[in-house]
Amino acid sequence: RKEIRSPRKAIMAVSETQACPASFTMNDGIEHPARGFGTYKVGFVPASATSAAPKDDRDPVEIIKDAVAVGYRYFDCAQFYGNEGIIGQALAQSGVDRKELYLVSKCWNDTIYAGADAIRAQVKQTLRDLQVEYIDLYLVHWPVPGKHIEAYQTLEQLREEGLLRSIGISNYTIEDYAELKPHIKVKPVVNQIEVNPFLYRKVTIDYFASEGILTEAVNTKENEPHVRFHFINTTTRHCTAELVSTPPQSLTKDAPAPSQEQIVGIHLL
Repeated sequence: RKEIRSPRKAIMAVSETQACPASFTMNDGIEHPARGFGTYKVGFVPASATSAAPKDDRDPVEIIKDAVAVGYRYFDCAQFYGNEGIIGQALAQSGVDRKELYLVSKCWNDTIYAGADAIRAQVKQTLRDLQVEYIDLYLVHWPVPGKHIEAYQTLEQLREEGLLRSIGISNYTIEDYAELKPHIKVKPVVNQIEVNPFLYRKVTIDYFASEGILTEAVNTKENEPHVRFHFINTTTRHCTAELVSTPPQSLTKDAPAPSQEQIVGIHLL
């Protein structure tokens, strides 16, 4: 299947929309916030990360507390990020009520490969690290061949036990989901994939929408490498002037109407 990769078309599509809604209703009836704060490389850089430096060299606890202070309540976490203990500490210190938070996490490939018991143990570890009694949304981080079906089935069980409110998938292609679909009882609520004007995956997005599964976009600003950063700013400068917004807002389809105030954009992964 050929995916659409037209930066200008994807960016200009923003001009036909208003500001992003506050949330989207998932297929389980639960509201999913539209904007979240990604915690990848906050205070810790995984050994296999694409860059050796954290995104910010400040105290990671203060970074998360600052995010809370400016209004973020949706935090995207993962086992792979290696910092869920830091996130939990910061959120506890922030004093924000648990009911206001929307916490997402994901099990990493080695855990998926190890099987159901390892996944169950990891979910419980994440609960301890984040200092919460349940996780709002938990995902299979990657469709590990021969293992991801069992992984998702384990999440179904953990959902029944009340440890997970919603469950979903991440980095799944249409073919991956076709393999998973016959073996599950609970449909994923989201598929978290990279989406931006340089990787506008219309075929994939449309397919999952037809299945009632939301696409949760990560790397919406295509923040690697620097040459792409330059291209984004060059490509978007005329579009953003017309939309009364900044290039990052345009790339996250978050450009406000001229009469509205500027709003916080997506900051995922």
